[in-house]
Amino acid sequence: MAMMMTMEVAVLLVALLALSGHAAAKCQFTDVATYTTTDKMLASKTVFVAEFSAKCSSDAEGKFYAAVGDAVYPVVASTDGSRYEVSWADTHKASQSGSYNIRIFSEEGYAALRRAQRSGTESEAAALQTITIEHPGLARSSLFIQTEFLALVASLLIFLAANNLKSKLSE
Repeated sequence: MAMMMTMEVAVLLVALLALSGHAAAKCQFTDVATYTTTDKMLASKTVFVAEFSAKCSSDAEGKFYAAVGDAVYPVVASTDGSRYEVSWADTHKASQSGSYNIRIFSEEGYAALRRAQRSGTESEAAALQTITIEHPGLARSSLFIQTEFLALVASLLIFLAANNLKSKLSE
């Protein structure tokens, strides 16, 4: 009986130490900058970019992952490690105007998120930070006629003029 109680206390202590270590693994995110594509004519897809700086305790050093809806993307670090960036692209039709929440996870949080996704349960993983990108939607700031069509018409007119000039010179 005493052995069983000692084992329970040991398990409880290990769990408390793990939780206190996870609580100490905090990061502070600063200098958040976001960008989204707004011109429909200049891009074939809508791009979302979030860039930020992060100062973490030594326990939280490592990779970050970003979750947007059900999709998970790796967060890349700059060469000097001072800035981080996450980006993704989607079709214009699927990228409606509005707010997009990017949940940033540590490696441990990402592992918990993936376990929850595989089991089909609600994720208990707490994000280190949530960044919101405001997408205003796509604007049509270019000509009504596509530039490719204008180039085709101009090429055709030049060809016809050159062919007409050639036939007059050969007579």
